Amino acid sequence: MIRVLPHVLLGLVCRYAPLAAGAWLAGSHGVLPAIAMVAAFYALASAPAAWLLHGAPLGRVSWRNRAAVPLAPWLHVLGGGSLPGLLSASWCCVTLLAAAGALGRDCPWLLAAWLLDGWAGAYLMRVRVRSCHHRAQRRAVDAVLGGLVTLAMAGLVAALLGAPRVGAVLAAGPLLLVGGLYGLWLGSVLLARPRRWN
Repeated sequence: MIRVLPHVLLGLVCRYAPLAAGAWLAGSHGVLPAIAMVAAFYALASAPAAWLLHGAPLGRVSWRNRAAVPLAPWLHVLGGGSLPGLLSASWCCVTLLAAAGALGRDCPWLLAAWLLDGWAGAYLMRVRVRSCHHRAQRRAVDAVLGGLVTLAMAGLVAALLGAPRVGAVLAAGPLLLVGGLYGLWLGSVLLARPRRWN
């Protein structure tokens, strides 16, 4: 456990470094240049990451896998699949995090809403790659992913129009509503189960 902890912490720092970089660069260069700089950096970093992972042994974690984490930080979170597709998905996650940091630095609520959407989207992408073996399953997950992207874009439009709080409600409100209703249903099911006192 102690030996694994540094690698876990390194993975967390690398995954959310684009968020901090986007917020920091936006303060001195502006929103769009900050997003472009972070996206360009990780696009260039995808080439050495691909070289490292192409020669990595299958079935075990080597130094090549660990060295690729700072270059493509979301690659291992997304799961299995083709290397070009996973590198592209990791780059998209990094760019979205940079955009969230750059656009949400003045509105923590909007930033939290985008992070929630991003977490749900990353989870669904991982489910799609690992567990969806039929076209109908992939279509269902794609529909939910499309809904998440729509919510995030609605929040972005509201933020650009000068209403970041409205954007936060649009981006995370439906997700929190669904999660809250599911939590209430699950709680009612657990509480309604017959108890044994012996």
